[in-house]
Amino acid sequence: MEEDIQLNISDVYWGTGPVYYEFSTPRLEEWFSDPIRGSFSGSQNGLLTLAWSTAVPYLNIRSAEVIHPADRQGKSPSKTEFVRDRNKVLELLRNYTGSSPKLGSSAPFIGAIVRPEDSVKMAFVIDTNHPTILNYLNRQDENPPDLSPIVHCYLILRSTDEQKKEPIVFRKRIRLTLKPTEYARPFGGVVAVDLGNTNTTLAAVSVDQEPQASRVLICPEIMFGEDNPQSYSFSRSADFIPSVLRIYSVTDTTSPEAQKWAEQLGLADPAELHGMVEGYTFAIGKAAQPLARPSDGLIVSPKRQLTIDKTVAAISVRTRLDDSVPPQANLQRPADYQAELPPERPAELFICRLFQIFKNLQRAYPRRVVVTYPTSYMKSELIRVVNTIYNAWRLAERFNPAGHASREEVIPLALDEATAAAFFYLAHFVLEGPGGLHTFRWLYPEGFYLLVYDCGGATTDISLVRAASPERGSLTFEVLGRTGLRDFGGDDITIAVFLLLKTKLAQQLASRSGRALKALPTVGAGSLNASKAAELRLCLQDEVFLRECDRFVPTDFDPQSVSSDVDARKALTLHLWNYAQAVKHGDRDAPALTESLAKALASVASVPESDLKKIVDGVSVTAAEIDALVQPYIKKSVKVCKALLQSKLHFRGGLVDDVFIIGNGSRYPLVTNLVRESVLGDSSTSGLATDAIGGSVNLDPVDIKHAVAKGAALALAMKESALGIRIQFDEGLSNRLPFTVAWFNAATRTHVILFEEGESYDTLEPRTIHVQPSPDGKPQQWIRLENQWPGGEYEPFLLFHFPHGVKGEVVISIDPDQHQFIAQCQDTGERAVGQRDIDRAVYFAPVQRGRIRLPKARD
Repeated sequence: MEEDIQLNISDVYWGTGPVYYEFSTPRLEEWFSDPIRGSFSGSQNGLLTLAWSTAVPYLNIRSAEVIHPADRQGKSPSKTEFVRDRNKVLELLRNYTGSSPKLGSSAPFIGAIVRPEDSVKMAFVIDTNHPTILNYLNRQDENPPDLSPIVHCYLILRSTDEQKKEPIVFRKRIRLTLKPTEYARPFGGVVAVDLGNTNTTLAAVSVDQEPQASRVLICPEIMFGEDNPQSYSFSRSADFIPSVLRIYSVTDTTSPEAQKWAEQLGLADPAELHGMVEGYTFAIGKAAQPLARPSDGLIVSPKRQLTIDKTVAAISVRTRLDDSVPPQANLQRPADYQAELPPERPAELFICRLFQIFKNLQRAYPRRVVVTYPTSYMKSELIRVVNTIYNAWRLAERFNPAGHASREEVIPLALDEATAAAFFYLAHFVLEGPGGLHTFRWLYPEGFYLLVYDCGGATTDISLVRAASPERGSLTFEVLGRTGLRDFGGDDITIAVFLLLKTKLAQQLASRSGRALKALPTVGAGSLNASKAAELRLCLQDEVFLRECDRFVPTDFDPQSVSSDVDARKALTLHLWNYAQAVKHGDRDAPALTESLAKALASVASVPESDLKKIVDGVSVTAAEIDALVQPYIKKSVKVCKALLQSKLHFRGGLVDDVFIIGNGSRYPLVTNLVRESVLGDSSTSGLATDAIGGSVNLDPVDIKHAVAKGAALALAMKESALGIRIQFDEGLSNRLPFTVAWFNAATRTHVILFEEGESYDTLEPRTIHVQPSPDGKPQQWIRLENQWPGGEYEPFLLFHFPHGVKGEVVISIDPDQHQFIAQCQDTGERAVGQRDIDRAVYFAPVQRGRIRLPKARD
């Protein structure tokens, strides 16, 4: 008869991922003691096995180890892992029982040799997302089955009786009682998602207490399903989560298991599994980019695909096909399946996993979510972001009884990034500082003007925000103007470092083989090196030189090609990019990065890896060299900053109260120094506003890097709390044109303004243009619109294609339902939808474009 050991595991909420429970036995001579069989004592060894039923596949013993205490001879304490190899455990059983045990072909069990003085430590894992449980949730049975698993413990001792050869067996049964075994409760607070091109933040604030900036916490990154959530917690200073997704495998929807699953879930077509998170095995963040793995299944910056135009129906990713649901990763198999995904699917999976991590840590699901979006986004782009995050929530809550909440219920607020950052900035001294809102009204009766400079991964967004308290107990935010650079962000600083490293490594490898490459111009610190800086930029834009360097450090590749050579080039590109990011942030002393880069180089160069490590360590990049490459773009951003301020604040001489510099790219010192010196005349991190109230505000760098997500979460929490303050945001921002739209008349080489910056999309009246035939008398096939941000130059915006040509009157309007610009020929009635006039490479991260190059400078 087996003795029952009852273990109560609390916080078991369905749909929240793995639940860990650690259990340690006393000394085994105490744990296994029976008045009939005797006890486990003396110097005899025993075999301890742990077994559990295949009927509870959601149970796993993640770790089990034998703890050996110190002995009298001075031997230190030690531990031994249980044997998990099935054949080896069976061999141990045969040695102790003298026969082959009759066990099910798939019953899981593990074993270890133990002594009486030993104890055992084991970690049970309950997968609350297992298909068995999800099917139960989907059925919503009135009489749910008992889902409490049982683990059988057998201690087998060889018989010491010469007459009896049968072994002595001690039995115990560990019954795991799970509570409360119901779906996760809703989180009692607000969650904000700041999806970035390079990094992403999920912030949360509870409403159990008065919302304050210091109480907004950041979700840490964990390997979902692998890491013990009890080892992690939300904090003020968690790191960013890299915006990286890796799809290891997808379910083969023609497999019997997929068809069985589809039938159980009531799906009309098994192909619908690819619209569910259970149809994929994937990882996000740092877990998605381990240094030793190739680049298959990798999608860097899934946000970029959200803005891809609607003519692109799918994006391709090379991964694996598997029969199971969810699919097995099967990393030992080659990635030989080309998956076609809707452009929004990578971002949906990425955000879905974020929500799953949130549930895993909080044991609650996010019920009210604030979505942030770039201040420069048009309405159509905002709609795609909001829909994507809502769909991600639906994926994560597929089996939630309350998972059919509407988009408006789940996402009650979408806040532009500039306003979110400004709110976080001002909350410190407006709502939490001395005198609160009353002091703010006294100091700034006409309002507080804040320039938000956001150098993100792909772009630099610049916004002018006015905060005011027009009447007692009210605080309003208005975005007065938006501008920026569409072609410069933090990734472009990494590109500069990448190319410097690549060319210097190539020079070293060329020299080693007896060849010589062109030397890079030497750039020192100071303004006297302007000519040398220009020479360096020209050198790294010389395609002939870059192709020569690529012979020694091959990082150029065809993104559509599949071969071992392309795989090696992709891997080297990824490792060199990671190394360049570390150098950019001053973190190059990272042995793991050096080793991985040397190993990747060794796969394409006929040089020993040990020598390559020395070469990598010997290559250095100076701040002056990086500055020389990126300074023109930063200066251009300063120029548009000043133009924005002059156009919007001409009545106060273009003066702004403070500058708030955020974004991952702003971590590079030159960005902060140039912007503050040029706009405010100082390079300190403390602004004029904070000085005006006696320095009571000290914005911690930890807070600044998550300012957008923290500000967004705090904004909704405060808006809905009973603090006696009415907060109003510029909710019509995304419905206003962020730039001026003009038709470029190719015949006269002039711009004809059609729609002015700040006009509402809802009130845009159709505009008529007169298209002249081309010089050869043929009708024009293309109509080009360009846009102009405040303080900037005209840039390509949209192209309308008329295959049969067009001339005469053409009406330009906007489709209010699709939020697209339309061109219609008055003579023929032919219509064309505007497509982005943009290099499609921008829809992919630099590391996946096939060629990493400096951005083209435009005056």
